[in-house]
Amino acid sequence: MAQLASALLFGLFIANSFPPAMAGPFQNAAKATLRGRVNDAQTGEPLAKVKIIVVGDDITATTDENGDFILQDLTPGDVELFVSTIGYGLIRKRVVLKQAEEIRITVALPQEAAPLLGEVTVRSGPFIESETNVATEQTLNKSELQGLGTVLAGDPTRAAQSLPGVVGNDDFRSEFTLRGAGFRRISFYLEDLPLPQNPAHTLLGDDTAGSVSIFSTETISKVSLLAGAFPAKYGDATAGVFRLETRDGNLVKPAGRITAGLLSSSALFDGPINKRHGAWLLAARKSYVRYLLNRITDSSEREDTNLALDFTDAQGKLSYEVNSRNQVGLTAVRSHSELDRSRIRDLINITDLLRSDSWTKLGYAYWDYKPDSRFNIRSKMFALQVGFTNRNPDGLPLVDGRLDQSGLCSNLSFLAHPEHHIEAGVYSRWVRADGFEGAVIAELPPRLQALRRFGEEGSQQAYYL
Repeated sequence: MAQLASALLFGLFIANSFPPAMAGPFQNAAKATLRGRVNDAQTGEPLAKVKIIVVGDDITATTDENGDFILQDLTPGDVELFVSTIGYGLIRKRVVLKQAEEIRITVALPQEAAPLLGEVTVRSGPFIESETNVATEQTLNKSELQGLGTVLAGDPTRAAQSLPGVVGNDDFRSEFTLRGAGFRRISFYLEDLPLPQNPAHTLLGDDTAGSVSIFSTETISKVSLLAGAFPAKYGDATAGVFRLETRDGNLVKPAGRITAGLLSSSALFDGPINKRHGAWLLAARKSYVRYLLNRITDSSEREDTNLALDFTDAQGKLSYEVNSRNQVGLTAVRSHSELDRSRIRDLINITDLLRSDSWTKLGYAYWDYKPDSRFNIRSKMFALQVGFTNRNPDGLPLVDGRLDQSGLCSNLSFLAHPEHHIEAGVYSRWVRADGFEGAVIAELPPRLQALRRFGEEGSQQAYYL
């Protein structure tokens, strides 16, 4: 009896002394393995360097040159995956795994990047992507913008030059004509918020300079060009409407990338807020054209006037879903363009341009209210400032100007019947413009003579139904 008791005590001691070593094989046997391949949704070609993330776990994988990946030691049950890579959209896939099971899946990754908003319930409703009563609406998605809008930098306005009925003016300008109508007759809208002409990096006061949009293709999800018969809410337009829609940050985890090019560099960072109830996005660009021109041109060459234009811009966006009915957001844009001809200062006259600075500041906040699938109200408050100053070698202003405006707009949409859609809106803004144009009198010392000076302010109210 004593020998039996001793054997039992010895067995319990061995079992308690080595629990990890004994339990490990059984635990691993209960885990599951997932293998798969990621292909391009359009061409079917395998994609390399695609990131696969297991939601709620630290397990990740990256596809190889053949598009294959493997995820091991997965917990059996419902497994949620996020799949994404640069230049493609972010998709979510659910897989059901059993104990000690190894399965294989195939993932088709679309090129168009779409914002991930979490759980989505699909139902018939009035809020669709395009304007149903527009006979000639043309759109470009994110992948098309990146492929068509890059010359000096990613420019969504330049990408529109590839659309039917659109003709570009030259290779250095993003402006275009639409069905023979001039660029100034085309109205610009940022998410249904009217903008003064084309907000671009350019030499203001000189129509011969080039131009690049202050909005990067990295931050724009889609552009639309309405060539005629557009809705009443675009009442200020005469020849056409060019509408830009910004994208939200990703809802998975903080991410970022930095891109360096020959003429400019850019950076973009985004991520979720408060357990994917919102998202933030920050983007910036910087060009160095003047540095390159100074390296490849002789300082005795005078004809480098409008090419040495450098620009910097930044954009931030914050969106947050308060609850199922209310969403709020904030967007800010800041840009600065600079022309500096100090390198050839000794070769230019006192009446000529030496330095030019121009800037744009834009900020708006929005509130989106959707009590049900039939009713929607979106309201915005905005403030905008555009200004420039052109100076001569003595620092005297040749031309300068400034435009300030602020206001609010609100749009209502209601589906009264499956075949009857009612829209209404109100728009109100305050505007102030100041400007100066002068001439330098070549005397000793030189003096500035004002040719024209103005300062006006006013307001505008508009309604539509």
